[in-house]
Amino acid sequence: GRKQVYRRAGADGTFAMDLLTLESAPADGEPLIAPVMRGGERVAPAESLDVIRDRFREQLQHLPPGVKLLKDPAPYPVKVSAALETLAEELDRRPH
Repeated sequence: GRKQVYRRAGADGTFAMDLLTLESAPADGEPLIAPVMRGGERVAPAESLDVIRDRFREQLQHLPPGVKLLKDPAPYPVKVSAALETLAEELDRRPH
C-alpha cells in the first residue's frame, strides 16, 4: 500500500521523530511525501535549486544537535506505525 511519513517536532521546533505509516492511516505531524508525478506528468513545476537549498538549510536547523555530529552522531528516531506493522505481518502470513 501507499505510505506516508509524518515528522513530529517538539514545542521548541526541534524534530523529535518520523513515523512511517500507511497513507490511509494519517497521524500527527507534518506529512513529508508529496506526489510529483501522475500518469507520467509532473503535478507541479520543478523547484529551483535556490528553493531546495533554502528548504534544506531551514530544515537542518531543526534537527537535534546530536544527529548533526560528524563523529558518533546520535540516531534519529524513525518508527513504524502499528497499521503498517499489521499489514506487514498479514503479508508475511500469506502463502508465497
